[in-house]
Amino acid sequence: LLGFEECLESTEILSASAEKLRRSLLIDHFEDVHSESRKVSEVGKWHSGGTPSRGNGDFWGGSIPWVSPKDMKVSELDSAEETLTEEGVEAGSKLMPQDTILIVVRGMILAHTFPVARTLVPASFNQDMKALVVSDEYRPKYIQYWFEYAAPRYLRLVSESSHGTKRLESDKLFSLSVPKPGLDEQDEFIAQVDSARSAVDKSKERHAAMVRMKRHFLETSLTS
Repeated sequence: LLGFEECLESTEILSASAEKLRRSLLIDHFEDVHSESRKVSEVGKWHSGGTPSRGNGDFWGGSIPWVSPKDMKVSELDSAEETLTEEGVEAGSKLMPQDTILIVVRGMILAHTFPVARTLVPASFNQDMKALVVSDEYRPKYIQYWFEYAAPRYLRLVSESSHGTKRLESDKLFSLSVPKPGLDEQDEFIAQVDSARSAVDKSKERHAAMVRMKRHFLETSLTS
């Protein structure tokens, strides 16, 4: 058991160190001096989502993911808890292409978290979110990482509506600027952050495996 606890502690330290490195890479890059920048409103085309009628069964249960804030627990999305048919998308939402950036702009989650994700498949989304199709000047993942870097700043811009819901108004969303390095520099930066993120994921997987091994050891020992 002591050995398990030592391994669990070491994987926690490793995960924290890798996450600290990832965050440092974001800060070092985006807070460096860049010769060009673009307003957030100018980095691509923005879209608003919606919800088709719940009373029409022809709109729901299709093959198209319909993303809502409850799905925004991961940084890359290839599915959602709910799905729409093509008729449902046309009736109340929008179909966005792969590599669209999704952010939550309304909901109580904005009290403490600024969810950002990139779609791996075409998907639709609801009215509590904004979708961004990035322009040719940027790599989608570069913009995704910029929003992750800017999350603390955006949380400070969140306001409260009259009925208590947290929201990020469009003028505040568009108030910040994004550096615009060349695509080669963007690619190099993305590779560095991806490497750090991979280290974070692997250390978390190792930690979870150790938890399972410890549980199995205890169950086996107590029943033998």
